[in-house]
Amino acid sequence: MSLHKVCIASGIFPPDKGGPAQFASSFSQWCVDQGYPTTVISLSDGPGTSNKVGDLQIQLISRRKNLLARYFATIRALMKISNDHTIIINGLFLETLFASLIKGFEYIAKVPGDIVWERARNQEKTLLDIDAYQGQEDFVKKIMRRLFTLSLKKAERVLAPSDHMASLIKSWGISGEKIVVVRNSVDLSLFKGESLLRPSYDLITVCRLTPWKGVSEIISESAKRDMSLCVIGSGPEEFALKKLALDLEAKVIFLGELDQKEIPAQIMKSRCFVLNSTYEGSPHALLEAMALGTLVIARESTGTSEVIVDGVNGLLCSQNRTLGESLNLIFNANFDGRRMKEKASQTIANQYSRERVFSSIIDYLKVLK
Repeated sequence: MSLHKVCIASGIFPPDKGGPAQFASSFSQWCVDQGYPTTVISLSDGPGTSNKVGDLQIQLISRRKNLLARYFATIRALMKISNDHTIIINGLFLETLFASLIKGFEYIAKVPGDIVWERARNQEKTLLDIDAYQGQEDFVKKIMRRLFTLSLKKAERVLAPSDHMASLIKSWGISGEKIVVVRNSVDLSLFKGESLLRPSYDLITVCRLTPWKGVSEIISESAKRDMSLCVIGSGPEEFALKKLALDLEAKVIFLGELDQKEIPAQIMKSRCFVLNSTYEGSPHALLEAMALGTLVIARESTGTSEVIVDGVNGLLCSQNRTLGESLNLIFNANFDGRRMKEKASQTIANQYSRERVFSSIIDYLKVLK
């Protein structure tokens, strides 16, 4: 089937931060560049707006509405757009489910991660990691899990960001025939270059400041070694992390949230990028740092171990090699990381280019009715 118009339904959209917002923004513009008129339906902290520039329309529904009114407005917008648009969602799962049940349209679901576990962690309802949490949801989260799963069952295809996430989705009762792994991508026109000969920082990390990102350990290990660290991002842990840095007299600069176009320059100012998360799907920041040919260290977790081959295109921290030991290795005077940097950038160019990934998504959208 030919594809004429595309609709992207997302729970967040710039200036909101996060992977789903980044995908909705970049994929919508890419679709327009390929000749597909595209509409984004998302939410906003401000008033509801609908703006069109060329073939790209952004329809934002205000979060200020009461929950019921917001749901009705979103469902109505999805039902209307389904008349002549092919729909992909990476948020607004419940709203799309109800709109599809009423109107009968097909859609593809792009799963950014386990949104139920992430909500529980952010609300401090659990300290369990993502795998241990499965089946341990409280009553409210069980309902949330059930509705999330129903929206995925109704989808024609479910796109998972990693092999691990695909396995989790299958464990929720989604047919394996529906699930395909489509990893996150990098805009190679934006993330190109190489680290400076005289970097401003020893270390840099780019992430949302939540407990499972492990930024406190990065600060502690950098302080032990008198290393400078740049932290880009914000989140509920920000105040505690700044206090920790102050207490340890660590050389840490917190830049907060930056525009996507400002991040490459900061990464290139650093000697090493560190991602210390206990869980990742397909981490954008890690892929972007590798594309720039930066030395990378990441904790061995669900998503990072599918990107990094330890000792080849980066280093993985595990029980066999801690974060501190990895830092000691990379910052050893005898360490030559040139080959590792080359392999990192080659990995992204060969497997994670925006053109390659987005083209595969379009192919899945073309088969929808």
